[in-house]
Amino acid sequence: MGFYGTLGIAVTGLQAQSNKIGIISDNISNLNTIGYKESFANFGSLVVNDQESIYNGLGVASRNVQRVSKQGLLQNTNSTTDLAISGNGFFIVNTANDGSGQTQYTRAGSFSLDSAGNFKNSSGLFLQAWALDRQGVPNTTLQSLNITALGGTATATDAIAIGVNLNASEVAVLGAGSPAELDPLDLLNTGISAGDIIVPNSVNSIERGDVFNITTGGALSYDFRYGGFSIGRNVTDITAAGNGDNGLNIISSPTTLGTDPITSVGAGSGDVVITHTAHGLQAGSVVVLNGASAVGAITAPQLTGTFIVTAVTPNSYTITTTGVEPGAAVAGGGAAVIATTRPYAGNIFDATNAAAAFLGTTGIGNIDTDALNFTITTGAGSATTFTYTAASPNALLGQFNNLNNLATAINSVSALTARVVNGRLHVGASDSNDSITFTNGQTAGSSGPPVQYGLDWVGELGLIDIATGTNRFSTLENLAANIDASTGLEATVINPLGASSLEINLDDPLDTITFSDRSVVLPTILGGSAYTTTAGSNLLTITSSVAGLQPGDAITLSGLLVGTYNGIPETALNGQFTVQSVGAGTFTIAISVPPGTITAGSFGAGTETLFAASNHGSLLGQLGITDSLNSAPFPAADPVPTTGVLGPAYDPNGTFTPAPFPLLLNGFTTTAGSSSIDITATIPGLQVGDIVTISGLAAGTYNGIPDTDLNNTFIVQAVTGTTISITVPTDPTSVTAGSFGLGGELVTTINDKNMASGGIAPQFSRSITVYDDLGTSHDLNIGFIKTGVNEWAAEVYAVPNTSVTTTAGDGLLAYGPITFNGDGTLATIDPLLTTALNIAWTNGAAASTITVDWGTLGLNDGLVQTAGPYNTTFATQNGAPVGELINITVADNGDVIGNYSNGENQRLFRIPLAQFVNVDGLQAINGSAFVETEESGFAALFEANSNGLGIISASQLESSNTDLATQLTELIVAQRSYQFNTRLIETTDTLLEDLVRMGGS
Repeated sequence: MGFYGTLGIAVTGLQAQSNKIGIISDNISNLNTIGYKESFANFGSLVVNDQESIYNGLGVASRNVQRVSKQGLLQNTNSTTDLAISGNGFFIVNTANDGSGQTQYTRAGSFSLDSAGNFKNSSGLFLQAWALDRQGVPNTTLQSLNITALGGTATATDAIAIGVNLNASEVAVLGAGSPAELDPLDLLNTGISAGDIIVPNSVNSIERGDVFNITTGGALSYDFRYGGFSIGRNVTDITAAGNGDNGLNIISSPTTLGTDPITSVGAGSGDVVITHTAHGLQAGSVVVLNGASAVGAITAPQLTGTFIVTAVTPNSYTITTTGVEPGAAVAGGGAAVIATTRPYAGNIFDATNAAAAFLGTTGIGNIDTDALNFTITTGAGSATTFTYTAASPNALLGQFNNLNNLATAINSVSALTARVVNGRLHVGASDSNDSITFTNGQTAGSSGPPVQYGLDWVGELGLIDIATGTNRFSTLENLAANIDASTGLEATVINPLGASSLEINLDDPLDTITFSDRSVVLPTILGGSAYTTTAGSNLLTITSSVAGLQPGDAITLSGLLVGTYNGIPETALNGQFTVQSVGAGTFTIAISVPPGTITAGSFGAGTETLFAASNHGSLLGQLGITDSLNSAPFPAADPVPTTGVLGPAYDPNGTFTPAPFPLLLNGFTTTAGSSSIDITATIPGLQVGDIVTISGLAAGTYNGIPDTDLNNTFIVQAVTGTTISITVPTDPTSVTAGSFGLGGELVTTINDKNMASGGIAPQFSRSITVYDDLGTSHDLNIGFIKTGVNEWAAEVYAVPNTSVTTTAGDGLLAYGPITFNGDGTLATIDPLLTTALNIAWTNGAAASTITVDWGTLGLNDGLVQTAGPYNTTFATQNGAPVGELINITVADNGDVIGNYSNGENQRLFRIPLAQFVNVDGLQAINGSAFVETEESGFAALFEANSNGLGIISASQLESSNTDLATQLTELIVAQRSYQFNTRLIETTDTLLEDLVRMGGS
């Protein structure tokens, strides 16, 4: 190799070292350049080999190589838009904000927002990202990350969670039913207290033995029977049959015994029997014997005087004398007999009205002391004696002297109840199912001297014993007790001491109820030996099987022809009677004739009828549950008065769309004296108990009803075909009969059977505000009512209901039952409540799908039921209203999260990272950026922290990976190498000069 070759080699050395010094200078100058990747000089020798394989060096060549794969240190910053990659990968950037420029790759993450809202780094390159939808799913088409369109975002609610303690001590909501208030047209019973006896009346024709029925949709059925009390004789009517000293007339003219025999009863007895056909006397009657002569062993003085009849047969009676020896019957000696039944003037015990004193005329001078009282005993064992006291009786001590204060004395006993109505005493046990027995103190009296009279209080007052019964009532209090004792039913007495009423309801608010009067039982035709009498007894046994007949019921006999039947005139048989006892195929009644006139035997002509109906009248009309009969006859055949099916009281799905219905001309019909009116209007789906509102009637009075009472809201009382019955708040006495209607008035129906409608108030509710896609807030109410033991009904509904469109109406979105275990944890939740709510908003927002989390079955992490106050432990939802973008944060997976003024955080973009097969093969360009080459391979995009890529760190930047100490060391080495090369040139030049000098010499 020549000297000139040596110079060439030295020149390449200078060039290579100069290039290295330049690279080092570039590295040092970019020591603070974010994301800068240092370069180094890669040297290579230049060699030419000749044919003899002699080495011929040509010097050195160098090229620039960047250490792209080497990561620089990460440094913290205060900007959330500064980004660094910890690990492998590159940000994807573009030279144009619309993505139309050159795609480049960088680790220089010093991004900031430009005026247009773009993420742009210090080199002016626009960061590229994937946009995310609301569910966080990326659109993998790259776009410049821009936040100008992200302000004012809203998050639609799609999940609700609620935790509530429902009070286990809450009383369950009552089911369907009806109020029971005594018919205001019945002046005898209106306004009485709950413990007062409801007396029979003609307004609704009710009689003892009448029955009404309650049937539920759950197949429960109960009959309730009116009765269980005794009705006395009318003290005020002395002319009526059966009145006036127990129906016996005073015999004022003497009766001659003639040859009637007198028979001694036996040795040692003063009793003698006097035979006289059809004498008409009864035990306790007084006879006066005068002028009898001695007959046999019976002396005249022994047969002269006043005597008490102690026993009777139809043709004989017994008196008691003194000193009569046993002997045979003897004929009478023509003695005169003056006989009288009672020594009382006028009506019952001298009383002619309920306030008149008993024994006021007669006095008590000749009354046996024991005869001044009688006793009432109940089957429960309560026996109370009531005593006649002439002056200032004390009712609390059981004292009385007239019918009114007798009723007061009876009422002072807790086990008994009594009323005087129209001169008749009504007496019963406080428990109408209990029996009552009436017992006189002393009825026979004694002959004295002086004569002591007995008193038949029971017979004179016309009271009869009552046997026990079932589901029998005489008062509203009794009826309430019987209903309460019936499974599935409940009754509440309202205002028990005043004008009382009842609320009758089902226990189950999801069940239905029907109130119906019983049909009339067709009269029984009696014949053959239907009637049986016993000598000396006024009890008549009737052979007839009457279903359900009970003691105390009322029956009616009719059709007996004129005549006398075993001593009983037909006038005493054709009428109404109280059943005394009921046997197998028989029952017994009492006849108001002297027992001594009745002979033993049976009779029956075969044409008379027994009217022993299960209904004489309408108990439902009497109780105001259906329309009053208003003295109209009770229907003899079906359909009897009935409410039809009522309820259920709680029926979230039983709604129908509210709509106005124009009434027909003459659409209103009134009845004189009744506040119940009928309306002609066909309203599909309308039921008894629903609510209707009437409007449009002009000012004025309509058949006695002011327009203000008609333009009102009413509860439907009955629905029959196209006729609706309601009750207006008008004094019924002012209502006249007729029809009216101008055709323009309206009836609006609403459903009042769920919480959403407001018809049933929730026992507890919680409002939760949710948001639609527009960011509009809506209130959803979650309401609860208790329906049974450990059972609740829940509803989710919008308030106001106009904010949503639902098929159920009322804004109702979901409903269903919820049950709890005995430990208060959730047992079951209806699937309708756990299925996602599909809510159609009326404000133009997209429909929402919201799932309600009620808690976990068997746990107490949501709804619980304990015996404590209602308490909301949490009520959350995941939506948010419209909010302004406050700042941006970036997650380590590259998700760009917007933080809004409404407290919401929304994932908006995802920044992907680029991956290359050979990162050091990338070509560096201005701005610490690179472009792909064939040597690097094509970019593959992946989410950060996946596929071997690093994570993205916000508020950090990657420093230059240049090591200053290394660069300075390399610079010294390059300097020395450069110097050595210059020395080589200098040495070669000296040698050439020497060579030239040699040649010139």
